[in-house]
Amino acid sequence: MKVLVGITLATTYEPLMVSLRAPAPFDTIFYVQKLSHDPVLAAYQTLLSGYPPEYPPVNFTFATMRHLVSQSYDWVIRCDADTFVNYTQLESFLWTKKSADPVFIGHIVRGRRKERRFLNISYYAEGGACDILNRAAAEVFQQHASTCFSDSLRIRWSSRHSDVEISRCLLSNGVKLTPHDWWRILMVRPKKRAHVTLCDLHAALGHLTSPMIVHPVKTQAARVLLDAEKNTVILPCA
Repeated sequence: MKVLVGITLATTYEPLMVSLRAPAPFDTIFYVQKLSHDPVLAAYQTLLSGYPPEYPPVNFTFATMRHLVSQSYDWVIRCDADTFVNYTQLESFLWTKKSADPVFIGHIVRGRRKERRFLNISYYAEGGACDILNRAAAEVFQQHASTCFSDSLRIRWSSRHSDVEISRCLLSNGVKLTPHDWWRILMVRPKKRAHVTLCDLHAALGHLTSPMIVHPVKTQAARVLLDAEKNTVILPCA
């Protein structure tokens, strides 16, 4: 099984790049808009320049997905840099989802009611927590990417989200989101502050078996703690 992980990297996460690299048998590409001069990282970065700063980064996300799906892999996975992935669990999970039909996996959310009606979708995958596509789903996206991107330009700015548009492209072309156990891909919401803290992680995870994917994980300390607890996650609250 050949798996390619594409990590969309913000400049602020450059010091974490080595620790974010997926272990064998996964291959990793860091998608950057400015090349790092770190010699360790040189072999893993792909420059996609010429995209203006924007949030949500719809144009840059489409560019990364287009590059990912053009590669010859059984699975392609796009994640944000502030996402923790337990690759041991992910590898085992992907074996259970092997199929000749399109498979699209992500954290399923419904979004805002008015946007669901306007965009003609009832749910989508929250892209920060990774978009996971098998070869068949990647081929569907590759076939329709240009049309989907053009269609996304008609969406008013306030409703044009990068993860929604990737999902909408796949969903509108017959690729459904594949169900999975809810705890495998976990989104952590901050309780009081603008950013997720270790306390928020502790509250979200509790005594769950370590989830496969956690988003967002903003600090190296939280990433180390998650990585150390392969079986049961019980994080200190600090």
